[in-house]
Amino acid sequence: MPYKDKGHFEIEDRGAVLIVQIDGGPHQVFGLDIANQLDKLVDRVDRDPGIRAVVFTGAHPERFVSHAAVRWLQEEGAASPTVGRRGASAVARVARGVDRARVPGRVVDRTPMRGAGQLDRLHATFLRMNARSVSQ
Repeated sequence: MPYKDKGHFEIEDRGAVLIVQIDGGPHQVFGLDIANQLDKLVDRVDRDPGIRAVVFTGAHPERFVSHAAVRWLQEEGAASPTVGRRGASAVARVARGVDRARVPGRVVDRTPMRGAGQLDRLHATFLRMNARSVSQ
């Protein structure tokens, strides 16, 4: 059964501060939809020097995020042939190059590189978030 992600952000703009409520569905899951929205949010913050802080909250009253749903990566990886350690390293390098080259997502999404590209993009998003918090 294909993974169905239903997560989304609710963003409240308070000038220099954005309040971001993460709604990961009934189980408060961090999945592909949340990862993609996080990437767009980091782009927005990087482009707007007026944003000085981002506060994350969870939509569920008892937990922020319960866990990361990696089924989307597992399903994408299942479509690829098995590779060893060196092959996996090569796949990661190619995915990073494809992402840096800004190859249109629809093209990459039709290849076995889809999962590797998504994982590399999420990693890059976290690195950008970390760099932003250090530089401010």
